[in-house]
Amino acid sequence: MTSWRLTPQAEESLAEIAEWTARQFGRRQALAYCDALIERISGLATGALPHARPCAALFKGELDEQALKGLTYCREGMHYLVFRQEAETLTVLDILYASMDLERHVSELAGAKRR
Repeated sequence: MTSWRLTPQAEESLAEIAEWTARQFGRRQALAYCDALIERISGLATGALPHARPCAALFKGELDEQALKGLTYCREGMHYLVFRQEAETLTVLDILYASMDLERHVSELAGAKRR
């Protein structure tokens, strides 16, 4: 079993998701949604389906694929979990809302340049 961790940015994003969801839909729904995100991360760490896809697949060559190498994602609900597998640890870099400027956020996470 691979361990997993959240970066400070991913922790902040998870807290913001919980706060926003609680304001919009109530505390119970916020807990359920955050639990679903955590369960997906745990599942990814253990190799459960669905498997992650390379972030390069999101942008079809619009970003430097070499910089995106090793950066993967999986969608859960309305969010993208962006992470990197490192030796024995799955590191979640950020949790991005689907309507965000994904290209900008992922390229910042990877240090990638637009082509």
